Amino acid sequence: MGTVKYSSKDNKHFLILELSKKEQVNEGIVNALRSSGFMTSVPFEYNEKKRAFRYDLSGLISLRVRLSSAITIDEFYLLIANLYRSILNLTGDLQIAPSFLDWNPDYIFVDVLGNIYFLVYPLHLKTVEGSGVFSLLRTLIKN
Repeated sequence: MGTVKYSSKDNKHFLILELSKKEQVNEGIVNALRSSGFMTSVPFEYNEKKRAFRYDLSGLISLRVRLSSAITIDEFYLLIANLYRSILNLTGDLQIAPSFLDWNPDYIFVDVLGNIYFLVYPLHLKTVEGSGVFSLLRTLIKN
């Protein structure tokens, strides 16, 4: 997969996924996410010239950072329920395979209401990804 970089400009924060020359964009996933209004995925824009996706992190914080601060048991259960709802929305309603999601807790984001947003990589994947789900579970259990 391409390279993910953090960018900050004019008090706005972005993650940028730069694609390699061999990677192709999966238009079906792009259209599904756009038509849903990015309900449970981080909103993005695709720049065809630069072959890069720019994910807008406005109002979001990393799940790992959120879990590293003190939270109540009620907040923890809310995060778990919202995590399940987000996964169900992406994999069930939008029919996006789990291999297109980034399971790294650093790249799963939370808003002030506790809603969970995933980075979705709308590419034609050559290999099965998704082993990061174990890292996510380990982070949830540890915290």
